[in-house]
Amino acid sequence: MKHFSFLIVENLSSYLGGSKGGSFIKKFVSLVFIVFVILTLIFTLSPVNKENPLDNNSIIELPLGSSEEIDFSFLKTLLEDKRIVFLGESSHGVAEFNEIKVDMIMYLHKELGFEIVAFESNLGDAIAVQNSVKKLAPKEMLRGSLPGVWVTEEVLSLFQYIKETSLTDSPLILSGVDVRPTHFFNTWFEDLLSKIGDSSKNEYRKIVEQCTAFNLMYSAKPAKEREDCAVRYDNLLSIVKKNENMFTREFPDFPELLSLVELELNTRISYVRNYPDSDAPIEQQADMRDQMMSTVLKSLFEDVFPNKKIIVWGHNDHIRDQNSKVDVAYVDGSKTIISMTERLPETIKMDSYIIGLYMGSGKTAGNDRTVHSVNEEDGIQKDGTLENILSRGNYDAVFAELSHAENNQENKWMFQSLEALSWGYHREYIPNIRENYDAIIYIKEVNPPLYLK
Repeated sequence: MKHFSFLIVENLSSYLGGSKGGSFIKKFVSLVFIVFVILTLIFTLSPVNKENPLDNNSIIELPLGSSEEIDFSFLKTLLEDKRIVFLGESSHGVAEFNEIKVDMIMYLHKELGFEIVAFESNLGDAIAVQNSVKKLAPKEMLRGSLPGVWVTEEVLSLFQYIKETSLTDSPLILSGVDVRPTHFFNTWFEDLLSKIGDSSKNEYRKIVEQCTAFNLMYSAKPAKEREDCAVRYDNLLSIVKKNENMFTREFPDFPELLSLVELELNTRISYVRNYPDSDAPIEQQADMRDQMMSTVLKSLFEDVFPNKKIIVWGHNDHIRDQNSKVDVAYVDGSKTIISMTERLPETIKMDSYIIGLYMGSGKTAGNDRTVHSVNEEDGIQKDGTLENILSRGNYDAVFAELSHAENNQENKWMFQSLEALSWGYHREYIPNIRENYDAIIYIKEVNPPLYLK
């Protein structure tokens, strides 16, 4: 556009210079009118105008879906003093969310030294898969450690990367923060206990059989039976602690394994004692889940991996810092709860950077893989919503940096209450988006993931 303007001025100069006599005034008036029209077009068509909130240094275009590789070098300055990065998502069923986060995780590992990736998935399963990484194929690793929402072609590439780096001196280590149902861990842990003795293995098998309702069905159980499960888990934990030498001998390349197993068993003890029954209000179940996930993440950060940088992958509802202040119009009438991140100590929050992901249009999948259209009427088409604001530039995807933004004409939306969409159809009202996120990644049009069969 600048080059175009220069050519116009140059041609006008030549034109005026060639004018003679009385025709000069006539030509001059005509040219003034032409210049006025051209300048009007320039300022109308240019992306640099006051109506476009994306015209500022806080917005970075991300060339998603093109042959051009995304340059994440802008993250170096933003994350130079951070030990934990949260990568959110407004829906678990978006291919583009998966793709961009996988690319970012690889960059964070290669260039910025982040060594742990912890999913909103069961801690025990992640432990078992990580310990078996050299024996398992990437698809087996993926299926063994993550819930079905992420068993996709896009996420598979991350597990191929985890597999590849496991053979190097700088592996990307898989972990989890969730406390819900586990499968892969049970088989792996039985094999581990056989190294201690058959009695321990058999006892664990009996515990799983007796307490499986807690782990799989959230069924109501008498308090006495719950406590019996907790005590038996605690006895098993004592046996594990007494066999520290076995862990050192058998797993010399995974020094954190004992601490991780202890954390998983302690989490199960807390689960069977405290997790609400299946008929309890959904907010009560969700609140306890985030409380326990926060405890797990705090332990990973402070105790298990005290000198390592961690990436956390989860839904926006779990990773944003002031989730309890967000009003979401859930169809079942449930309310928002205090999130996993919101419960963390301020010392950890100061060491973190939170990125929320949102979408504007297209199709997304629910947790059951049912595909539905994104509600454009309440999102991208509604003036003043987060999706509407971030769609005003001609970009397929943008990174909006909030934490360092100045409150000016272009950035004023960052300092105001906003509406946005969760899951592509739940309206959410965010009083202050900068209190919840340090940055937003917005993708204009999305598609469901390619699920593995």
